[in-house]
Amino acid sequence: MNPLLTGATLGTICAGGALIAARGFAANPAPLAEYIRQSDVARPTRPGSRSDRVLEQLSITGFDVRSIDADLTILARSRRTFAISRLGLCSAFAGLPVLAAILTELLAGMNWNPALIGAAAIGGTAAGFLISRATLASEATSRRRAFITELAAYLDIVAQLLAGGAGVEDALWRAARNARSPGVELIRDCLASARTRRRSEWVALGDLATRIRVNELGELVTAVQLAGTSGAKVSASLVAKAHSLRDRTGSQQLADAQRASERMGGPLIAMLLAFLVLVIAPALAAVMRI
Repeated sequence: MNPLLTGATLGTICAGGALIAARGFAANPAPLAEYIRQSDVARPTRPGSRSDRVLEQLSITGFDVRSIDADLTILARSRRTFAISRLGLCSAFAGLPVLAAILTELLAGMNWNPALIGAAAIGGTAAGFLISRATLASEATSRRRAFITELAAYLDIVAQLLAGGAGVEDALWRAARNARSPGVELIRDCLASARTRRRSEWVALGDLATRIRVNELGELVTAVQLAGTSGAKVSASLVAKAHSLRDRTGSQQLADAQRASERMGGPLIAMLLAFLVLVIAPALAAVMRI
């Protein structure tokens, strides 16, 4: 048997075994009290077929399963979509060294050590596994920042409806009913689920803040609940929170712009040094010849 194919097969088997072993060691079952607390929380639909369940178990693994669920919720993606993208990336990174070894053997006659190819395939699988998680986290961070901006605009509309005489629940629903932004669509779906389940809108929004890990939404729910118990105007609390979110978002954007400007200094300095080298090098060469 071709040692190259043997090495590729062994590398694939080792990669699969490593993923299954990691899944087993990372298992951290939640206590019964946690399941009871989440019994009334809407959960994503579980995959129906056995292949989908296997795909999910192999890809949604590690010590940050809840963090992955939060990122997928804020991005409005399913576990199956992320599992397919992760397995595709892992397969691509694992197949690159095998493909390169096959091509070099066919074209140049080079013989590679099967153990080296298997190690490269395992390393590529691990790299794809980590890169897919880092990409998801980066996209979720950007979406959370956009969500805060959309939340501030949503609160302005709710405050205007409250000032016009609408009730709190009616203002929340009317402001989110014709939403077009992804963040307000999440709020609208949450409110619709709360109405169907006959739950408090603020409790549902608090659960949404926990699931998507947006602290600003949780702070809003806490502020409104305190205003309701202390007799203060809910509209005033919403307006104050909207201004606070807008100021915080502006400060964050200004800080990001300043960091981007600082990062531009490195390439500019490198270009300047390269220009000086190109200008001075011929003169130095001419002087050295003299």
